[in-house]
Amino acid sequence: AKGVLFQSPTLSKKRIVHYTSPDLRKRVNAAFLMGSYQIIYLHRTPEEAYRHLCSSDSHPFLPFRDASFGPSTYHLTLLDCLCAVSKALSNKFLDFATFDLEEYEHYEKVDNGDLTWIVPGKFIAFCGPHPQSKIENGKISLVSFSSHSFKRTSKTTHA
Repeated sequence: AKGVLFQSPTLSKKRIVHYTSPDLRKRVNAAFLMGSYQIIYLHRTPEEAYRHLCSSDSHPFLPFRDASFGPSTYHLTLLDCLCAVSKALSNKFLDFATFDLEEYEHYEKVDNGDLTWIVPGKFIAFCGPHPQSKIENGKISLVSFSSHSFKRTSKTTHA
């Protein structure tokens, strides 16, 4: 299935144009969406998808970076990210049939931990540190990890 949009009888024969602004951050995000679509639904390799996004007269894509406010210590290219989508598909980490949108939207909020499953049921990432901690009933709490059967937590930030 190519998603609900492509299953609609009124839209199935229509062309869809994906347009973005000249803003370089929006441009690379739009390219990631189009490249991911090519990998997921057109079964192209990351390199094939990337080639379709590049033209001889286009500017290079900005690299992605971490979400912190400080200077970035590493960059990920658009091709790196497309390779990750392909790898996630091949290892069944990306599966829209089992993706729980309500759970994702709940946990993406800062009040609920601002966390995301990297490997479903195995590896989770959460944002931090926050300038203020949340205190409820005399206890400091980020997220209740007990419902997810976690065995370890690890802090991987650096100065």
